[in-house]
Amino acid sequence: MPILICMARDVVYARAIGARIRSLRLTKSLKATQLASGSGLSSHTLWRYEMGRQIPGVDVLRRIAKALDVSLDELAAPAEAA
Repeated sequence: MPILICMARDVVYARAIGARIRSLRLTKSLKATQLASGSGLSSHTLWRYEMGRQIPGVDVLRRIAKALDVSLDELAAPAEAA
């Protein structure tokens, strides 16, 4: 697979998972600082995930899901499927 296609997919995934984290955070009425603290992240790192600038690893996704009180499946699900 060409590198540009892989990179484009990564960008799409990063934006989708970031939007999902933000959407769930807002649904739970949490401030970014609260979610960051609850998941052991800095506010800046959480911001990077929510803006799709960085892709969180599975361990980080588990910590975010726990802080949001949702399953990892629910966190990873597309917004329209959840």
